[in-house]
Amino acid sequence: MVATLLVALVLVAPPAWFPQNAGWQLGSARLEAAGCSRCVQTESWASTVRYADPPNQLPPHRTMAKLRRDGIIIHVTRSWEPAAPRWVRQRHPLRIRQAAIHANFEGNTTGGRVSLWQRATWRSGSYMSVFVFFGAPVPSAATVARAQAELDAVQLPAWHLGR
Repeated sequence: MVATLLVALVLVAPPAWFPQNAGWQLGSARLEAAGCSRCVQTESWASTVRYADPPNQLPPHRTMAKLRRDGIIIHVTRSWEPAAPRWVRQRHPLRIRQAAIHANFEGNTTGGRVSLWQRATWRSGSYMSVFVFFGAPVPSAATVARAQAELDAVQLPAWHLGR
């Protein structure tokens, strides 16, 4: 019964999908222990360096340590829980603003060399958390534009989970 339910959830809860663009390393994972028996969580990432951290490791310390000044890591978590609060279903724009990028974030083991832009929103039947790590405390406009273009290209197959 549980195995059948898990197989069904895998079929209707695909991870975010990044396009195969030159210069990006891609990956995804499904988290088996997502917080409750009916909770569902997937992760996807696109990075300009080889992604070196296990799933559910945020911030991705080993990968952040490898970032060059113009390097980028985009990490997307999609999740769903049966009794989520109303605010989870609010939609917010996923527009990276330079003023919202900061190097002072919890878990930054790079001494402030890496910076972060973070946002959460509801899309395609799932709660979506987006973390964009930059290899400089103040990334260039070109680096931010490259990250935005990759984020804009993410596809989110609809989730159809029993509510």
